[in-house]
Amino acid sequence: MAFYIQYAANILNPLIMIGQNLQGRHAEARAESDFEINVKAEKEIEAILLHLEQQNDLMLKILHHMENESSGTKTKIS
Repeated sequence: MAFYIQYAANILNPLIMIGQNLQGRHAEARAESDFEINVKAEKEIEAILLHLEQQNDLMLKILHHMENESSGTKTKIS
């Protein structure tokens, strides 16, 4: 009986190791893909933040211009 159990274990061990190896490769590929997506998302977020900063600067210039215009002082927006 012990012989059959040992025989089955000898056959199943390589199959289990192959399965674990495939799972490891799949997890590594998924991690690399996630990293690439995160890098792209970070670049897009940086571009959006830069755009928002530029909009904020422009809005402040417009606000200052409007304040100066209402106080009677005229300045040029550049």
